[in-house]
Amino acid sequence: MPKRATQVILTEKEREELVQITRRHRSEQQQVLRAHIVLAAAQGHSNAQIAHELAKSARYGSPMA
Repeated sequence: MPKRATQVILTEKEREELVQITRRHRSEQQQVLRAHIVLAAAQGHSNAQIAHELAKSARYGSPMA
């Protein structure tokens, strides 16, 4: 069974700030990547699911949803 990512609990404001980072055209890519990871962990995804989605995003150039 895949290990769950560390539980992350975000306030609505924190979640919105992370979403804004992922949508800004001027955000640094490392910051965008980290924001995607935190958002996925907050949704309860496993580490394996997060890694799979990030690899798929990198391969196809689409943002992680």
